Amino acid sequence: MISPIAPSANNFVRLALVSFLSIVALAALVFVAVWASEHMRITILLLSLSGSAVLFIKKWPEFFPILYFSSYIFKGILLETVSFFNIVDFTILISSLSVALTLAKLGRRNELWLMKIPLGMVPMMLFTGVLAMSHLYTISYEYGGYKLISFIAFNLSLFFVGAYFPNTHSMLKRLVYSYIFIAIFTTFLSAYVLYSFIQQGELEKILRLSFLGVNPIAFSAYISGALLCIIILWDNKWRLTKKLLFFLCATILFSAALLANSRGPMLSFLIVIGFLFLRKMIKQPRFQYILIFFAAIAFVIMLVSLLPENLTNRYDISQLTSNQANKLPVNTVATRLHFWSVSIDMALKSPQTFLFGNGIGSFVREIYTYDFRWYPHNIFFEILSEQGMVGLVIFLFLIGTAGFSASRIIQSASGEQKKIAITFLVLLIYFLLCAQFSGDLNDNRRIWFIIGLIGAQYRLVFGNGERAEDLQNAG
Repeated sequence: MISPIAPSANNFVRLALVSFLSIVALAALVFVAVWASEHMRITILLLSLSGSAVLFIKKWPEFFPILYFSSYIFKGILLETVSFFNIVDFTILISSLSVALTLAKLGRRNELWLMKIPLGMVPMMLFTGVLAMSHLYTISYEYGGYKLISFIAFNLSLFFVGAYFPNTHSMLKRLVYSYIFIAIFTTFLSAYVLYSFIQQGELEKILRLSFLGVNPIAFSAYISGALLCIIILWDNKWRLTKKLLFFLCATILFSAALLANSRGPMLSFLIVIGFLFLRKMIKQPRFQYILIFFAAIAFVIMLVSLLPENLTNRYDISQLTSNQANKLPVNTVATRLHFWSVSIDMALKSPQTFLFGNGIGSFVREIYTYDFRWYPHNIFFEILSEQGMVGLVIFLFLIGTAGFSASRIIQSASGEQKKIAITFLVLLIYFLLCAQFSGDLNDNRRIWFIIGLIGAQYRLVFGNGERAEDLQNAG
């Protein structure tokens, strides 16, 4: 019988306080290093990283996997401010620490040489093999090789860390809370940037709010995912202090997501919220349906009417025009539609390209005449054009396996276990929706980490042969 740890409100506040103070201390050291001399900067940075590693490994080991999951948020500012990270790549550093910590945990549990294969590992390895095979016939050999190496080094390792690092249900819960804490921290720093823009009178810059130069699309998807975690974990049985804390966090994250003004993440968020809303409505008395529906419509209309014109004109579909000089659409929505059309045409060139694609990284050569990093901004069309139907079917099988696993956990467990499973499933759906509008396989590496976490929870729930009724009693 599984007995998950359900920390009290005092334990939660203690965790939040320790986490916040630890992150603030680390950030203070980093900012001190920015203004110090070069040698002192590197020394302070190394000492802070070493001290933080020791502290977090002992008291908050979940920090490293979530920091790895969030590395793209912090990498840009570290490259700009600390020259050390021009020599040592931050993502490589944090991924190495996360993998090493995961291997150490497996060794400590005597599971290093007898690792159980998590659900999803077989289709994940098959998909990686298809990517590798497609490099043999790609026209974009240089970028395709870089893309393949990046996928193996980071996406595959994120899946590995997600699948093998958590070994208790309480650790899975702490991973979710860690994600929320880091998202809140980055949003607070973004609020400082917002304040500085207002002080300087540069109001137009706040309409694509981001975290210290990070792509607003990536920033919006990141914080919206944390907001979804809060919505799902919300429990009316919480104490008032915890409710107020989470409500404040949700308000901050929602405001930042709105100011980021990224259409893909915002649309994906609304779709997921709409699905959760409809699921909740089914349990309500029928006469309440219409009232709730019209209340939601009124809220959206009021929200849009209050937004400035230069914030809402990005959603004007009448701007779907093309530039006749370069034959590429001007509006970003039309650009994506054009790229999707090109990717489908690539797949339909011949029976061979339909089955096996044109090779990894080959999409860019259909748009431009030289080899560099570019993609269709849709993960399904990207796989179809580069790995064909074979790659797409394996990818869909991988996603379906993860979805089936999460659904089975939700049906078998209850309480906090069930909420964590719902959180992972919703995050998987949300990040998949975001991947339909922006990024490529490597940009959307959050998906692989969530799939790994679902496999880890599935192993914890069913790996030792527990009965469903035991799980429900434990919840």
